[in-house]
Amino acid sequence: CISHAFDRAARRDPARLAVVHAGDGRRRFACGDLLSAVSSLSRRIAAALPRPSTDHPGDDGSPGCLDRHGGSTGAMPRLVGVYASPSAEYVAAVLAVLRCGEAFLPLDPSWPEDRVWSAVSDSNAALVVSAGVSHEDDVLKGCSCPVLRLNGDIRQGFDDVVGGDELVWPCERERPREFCYVMFTSGSTGRPKGVCGTEKGLLNRFLWMQRRNPLCSDDVLLFKTSVSFVDHLQEFLSAVLTSTTLVIPPIDWRANPTSLANLIKVTWPSYMH
Repeated sequence: CISHAFDRAARRDPARLAVVHAGDGRRRFACGDLLSAVSSLSRRIAAALPRPSTDHPGDDGSPGCLDRHGGSTGAMPRLVGVYASPSAEYVAAVLAVLRCGEAFLPLDPSWPEDRVWSAVSDSNAALVVSAGVSHEDDVLKGCSCPVLRLNGDIRQGFDDVVGGDELVWPCERERPREFCYVMFTSGSTGRPKGVCGTEKGLLNRFLWMQRRNPLCSDDVLLFKTSVSFVDHLQEFLSAVLTSTTLVIPPIDWRANPTSLANLIKVTWPSYMH
């Protein structure tokens, strides 16, 4: 599973540079920092998830967007929204949701408020995790589920908030989850629709890319794609599953694309030293 693959990669070289924020004081996070954050945050998310409702026994809490096919035997995960821009916090939150055995829903902070609310409502999200968004209080107050706000540096850890036993690895559960993420379409031809994606699909894409263009220790990857597009998943998953350094450009780079070109051509070698 993705959780095991990330754990193995991070433990091979905990001191290796994992994530760099190019436009935020050049914040740097080692593989060990990310591993520790995921471990503690996953327990915090598991504790914050509401218990399944007993008022409606027939309601399993599955996303309203899910088109279930006959013969499915997978377990139905709870859906956790992740409201954050590309960042170390976003990466840690997604990996923590996967480690819990649940499914994540990327929520783009650049979306209008009503789109965030409708995505949370239509998907029947059980929880929203928010990190590093200045206007989150104005937007998330309209959400239909609890909100877990992450404040401060992920290196501070979250074990002081909640303890608990180690979580069961997702791949060691009796029934694998039916899906591990939900992405909403752009809505250009009507109302945005949620599409469920599987962990097997993400891993197959990653392995195919590794066979075609294998990453090496000197490579540096750029996390430039908005979290509202599915391609962003491979941008950061490829990095964390191979311990390749992931560089996150300034959040406003789209207003000045030349700055991104300069980052690629001139400044990226400095992050390796």
